[in-house]
Amino acid sequence: MAEITLTEAIFESLGMKRASMDKILVKLEQNVSFNYYPTCEKSNLEHTVGLRGHTDPSIITMLLSDEVPGLEIFQNGEWILFKPLPNTLSVNVGDILQALSNGGYKSLLHRVAASSDTERLSIVSNCYPSKDTQIGPPKELIDDDHPAIYKDFNYKELYDSMWKQRHHDSTRLDPFKVCAD
Repeated sequence: MAEITLTEAIFESLGMKRASMDKILVKLEQNVSFNYYPTCEKSNLEHTVGLRGHTDPSIITMLLSDEVPGLEIFQNGEWILFKPLPNTLSVNVGDILQALSNGGYKSLLHRVAASSDTERLSIVSNCYPSKDTQIGPPKELIDDDHPAIYKDFNYKELYDSMWKQRHHDSTRLDPFKVCAD
């Protein structure tokens, strides 16, 4: 699977030891979804979002979309339209990778915008651990200069918390922080 190779490379870039990687990768799961976003009347466009702002509860998310823009990224207090390059995959950091990297990688707050001109198609592949997998920054990433930001939790706890929060915004990891900001 492409996700495993990419995930392993990301873990290696963090300095994770093989044993720490294997605890996550041994029960890796994948979800693939095919999304169709029809055009929207201009009168409703301002109030219509294909998928509201959220982060992904995954390690990584790979996105293959047609060349029609629709993904928006929240940056510096505003939504920025992401323009996909032809014949490319986009890779988003998910909440799990943010926790595993001790905040070194940030989960991307994004949404899907509706278009009045063009239909949009996308294929999304989410890579995530099994529900009983323990998640938290590995010991090799923690020291006096880099204390743990997140406590250990399992994927089921994150998943349950996500639905309590109504599956949106960038605060999904807040319940798992060692201490509040």
